[in-house]
Formats: sequence, C-alpha cells, structure tokens
Amino acid sequence: MNNSQKVREDTRRRILDIIQTAGYRPDPAATNLATKRSYLLGIVTATFTGNAMVHAIEGAQKYAAAHGYHITIAGEELHSRAEPAAVPMLKRQPIEGLLIAYHGSQDDHYQILANIAETIPVVTMGYAFDQRKVVAVRVDSRKGARDAVRHLLDLGHESVAMITGAPRACETEMRIRGYCDAMSDAGRSLDSSLLVEGDWCVESGYLAAKRLMEQGRRLTAVFAHSDRMAMGCIAAFAEQGLRVPEDIAVVGYNDIPESRYYNPPLTTVRYPAFELGQLCAGLLIDLIDGKDTDVGRWLRGERHALETRLVVRRSCGAHLTQTLK
Repeated sequence: MNNSQKVREDTRRRILDIIQTAGYRPDPAATNLATKRSYLLGIVTATFTGNAMVHAIEGAQKYAAAHGYHITIAGEELHSRAEPAAVPMLKRQPIEGLLIAYHGSQDDHYQILANIAETIPVVTMGYAFDQRKVVAVRVDSRKGARDAVRHLLDLGHESVAMITGAPRACETEMRIRGYCDAMSDAGRSLDSSLLVEGDWCVESGYLAAKRLMEQGRRLTAVFAHSDRMAMGCIAAFAEQGLRVPEDIAVVGYNDIPESRYYNPPLTTVRYPAFELGQLCAGLLIDLIDGKDTDVGRWLRGERHALETRLVVRRSCGAHLTQTLK
C-alpha cells in the first residue's frame, strides 16, 4: 500500500485484490503516527458565503484532495476580525501549512502570522511578507476595476458612482485605485460624493444605492466592487422606477455564477477565484513537500498576479449604444 519496491508485483496485486474485497481502509490516525505526517492544510477566512473567496476555497480543496491532502477551515461569517480569533483553533490541529484566503487588511494578515509558527509554510492572497516560507499570490484587481470603469466611460457615461467593498481591505484599495486610474486617464476629476462604502454583500449595495439617490443627482452609471452589491443596487433602483440599463447602467465585480442569470444579466469583471485557490494550494503543497519550483523565486518577495477579464452583458447598456450606432 505504500508502493514499496521490496514487494513483488504478483504479491502486490494479490494483496490489493484482498484489500478491495474486504473493503479495508487505513486508519488516518495510525497512518499519521507512523509517517509523522497529517496531510492537513489550514485555511483562514472571514466569510463562507456571498464572496469570491468561497470559490477560491473550493479550488484549493479540490486541488488538495487530488494530491492526497485534506483541509480544515477556520473563520466566522461576516465578522471582519474573525481570522485572528480563529488561529488558536487551527494551532490545536496538526496542520502542515496555512492558506490565508481573506480580503483583509495588512494588519489582519500580520496578526495571523504573529500567531503561527515560522516552521509552518504560509500562502496568502494579496500581500507579500518578509517572513520565511511565506508566499503571496494576488489577482490584478486594480486593472480589473480600471477596465470596468473605462468601459462605462467609453459608453459615454458622464457620472460614474462607485460602491466600495469593506474598508481597509486589500481588494477594496486595489479596486478604488483602478477607478481612479480610469477617471484620470479620461481626464475626469474625482468627486468623493460619488463614492459610497459597502461591505461586499447584497444589503450594503441596496443601501448604498439609496444613499446615492438621496443626493438628488443625475447618475448615469454605478460600478460596484462585488456582483452581490450590484444586485442590491439594481433592486434599489427598481423600487424607485429606474430601469437598468435604460435609465442607469450597473457593473459588478467577481462574475459569480448568478450574475449571468440575473435580470438584467450583469456586466462584471471576472475574478479568477477558483484558479487562485488551486494555485495557492499547489504552492502550499510544494512548500510543504520541498519541491524545486518557482516558490523559491516568490519567497524573495515577488508576487504572481492572475489576470481579470471584463465580461460584457446587458446591465451596462452596451447593446443599447451599439443599436444607436
């Protein structure tokens, strides 16, 4: 069963046939004691639903399972400070590596690492650290936001509002910078009154849209930092008799599965969360197994960036512009 070269092939086949007939399964605890390995990865997150990180965790889990590893997840839904509190629970388990799958702030990540032994390899999404055995992988969300806002400006929208993600989060900062880049490239001045804070979830998008409408200004487009906030935003506009995209355009971010089936189908930025999870799990396992890969280069502070992609559907009104042309 351990693929020992000392076992003759005919003996191996005979034993494996008996194992299959008997339905034998090794005892994981006994195996761990014998090999001094747990094949267990820890994942720290702050939310389990309504977030692209769900798909990142799914990607990590599938990659880990295909390579003989299991995962244990620690965190609390919608509690922004949940990840540091979850670390002691992980420390009580024999994890061999840690994946930080959370759109938190730099302070949050440093707090986690302060409570993790330096001997445990760590892969984190978004930040690079100078600690030994820590690899950071990011998505180029600044470019994704720039592409989304530039698309709205190219369609002729003069007033583009923005609903941001949770404050201080790395992804929020990157998407705000992308918005600013697009406005600057177009020669537009920034209007802080058009920026409204959200928290990634549907209700915050709904409330943010209501705050924008209360200003009494003529808005033509809204860029939301998540698809779920964009959906809440559309619901708020519908209550006031505004049609999307005929009266106002809306663009989201993440390209969650529901976005293509929403009414109207949501123009959004595809965030490669599943691929991000797979890549991070692969790097973490390579660190644990000591394989000679690109990990060595990344440990010197460089970060690998995955690309986003603008997905144009009906909510931005591009089809209306094309019809007029």
